[in-house]
Amino acid sequence: MVSTLIIDCMHGRPAAGVPLLLERRCVSGWTPVVEGVTGPDGRLDELESYNGPAGTFRLTVTPAPYFASLGMAASHTDVAIGFQLSDDPQGRRFSVFIAPNAYVSFVRH
Repeated sequence: MVSTLIIDCMHGRPAAGVPLLLERRCVSGWTPVVEGVTGPDGRLDELESYNGPAGTFRLTVTPAPYFASLGMAASHTDVAIGFQLSDDPQGRRFSVFIAPNAYVSFVRH
């Protein structure tokens, strides 16, 4: 299981409409697993239901379109977070705090 929470630090609220992409590393490179945009709660529900095999993954958060929709330019077009996912039922829980010129991510096991 992989879960995310994307927070707009500048406005102090969940960031709705942020594109996310979860990919799994395969022999031939990266394969998309789940793709979508965050809902009003700053989460992508499709990630919560992902129950695939363990492996090496990359979660890419794309904050630029979100800030553009607010009339702001973002200095980071993409934020990629690489991680290992085991068969642990707890999975990984990511919190990503975004601002036009910065980001911070936390992971909980």
